[in-house]
Formats: sequence, C-alpha cells, structure tokens
Amino acid sequence: MSNEGSSINSDILRSIEARAEYDTLTEIYNRNAADANIREYLKTHPDDRAAIVMIEVTDIRYINEKYGHHIGDIILKAAAELIARYSGADSIIGRNSGAQFIVLIEESSGSEVESVIKRIDGAKRIVEHEGETYEYSFAIGYCLYPSHGILMHDLAAKAYTAMENSKAAGGGCMRYE
Repeated sequence: MSNEGSSINSDILRSIEARAEYDTLTEIYNRNAADANIREYLKTHPDDRAAIVMIEVTDIRYINEKYGHHIGDIILKAAAELIARYSGADSIIGRNSGAQFIVLIEESSGSEVESVIKRIDGAKRIVEHEGETYEYSFAIGYCLYPSHGILMHDLAAKAYTAMENSKAAGGGCMRYE
C-alpha cells in the first residue's frame, strides 16, 4: 500500500512540475520556463548564433469577439503547433503572454535562422473546426544573437520592437535594425 501511495504522490508531483513549466492551453513552455531555458542556452552557448523571435497572433481579439474565446483558444493552440513544426526540434518555444510567443532558433549554418523564420511567416494559417474555416495572421519580429545583443532581456526587447513594427506595417516579418 505504501508503494501505491508513493506512486500517486510522484504522479501528483510530476503534474505540478509540468504545470509550473508548461502552458496548459498550448502545451509549450510558459513564459517563465521559456525565459529560463533561453537564458540557459545563451549562457552555455556563447559562441553559437541564434535568433530570438517574437510572434503575435494579431487578430486574436477580433476572433474572440466574433467567434468566441473557444475558437481563439483553438487558434492559439494551432499557432503554437505551427511555430513548433517550423522552428525545429532544437528550438525553445514559449507562450510569452496572451497571443504572443517567444522562440529561440539555433543557427547551424549561415542563413538558416532567417530561412526558418520565413517558413513560419509563409505558412498557411487556417484552422478548420466543426465545418468552419478560420484564418489568422502573424506579426513576427526577430533579432540575432550575438550581433544584436547577448542578454536575454535585451534580445527579447529588440525582437518585441521588431514585432511591433511588423504589426504597425500590417503584419509579416521584420528583423530588428
């Protein structure tokens, strides 16, 4: 009986640990876990190159108001899956807040990062649910590590600025300059 109780306690502990690191809706890292993992990557890979990418589902407010929050949730989940699919297995992906995502994409060759970001930007963003089709759009901003900075908060701020500039321009992808 004590083994059974121990097993239940370890299951509960694993569940609590998962909730502490993962966003329950999108099943990717939450903001705190994403930030911690990105900081750790930058600390342990000082000679590597990477990109910090900020992505926002720009029309989520409209979607929530017109179709309901349950459709907005479906779209946020689909957006997270799309970002994960195109970012690659070695990327760090988190839900930064609301409809914003943060991604660290490692670079293993010259222009790989920008190619990955362009694939995310060019991906088909359509969700089908119960016979209805819903489209959503992204604003994407990014900056490069280490050329645009070496500290997580500086890089995230620059990627955020580029994303806001993208949003102001009507969407698409912009690099921090």
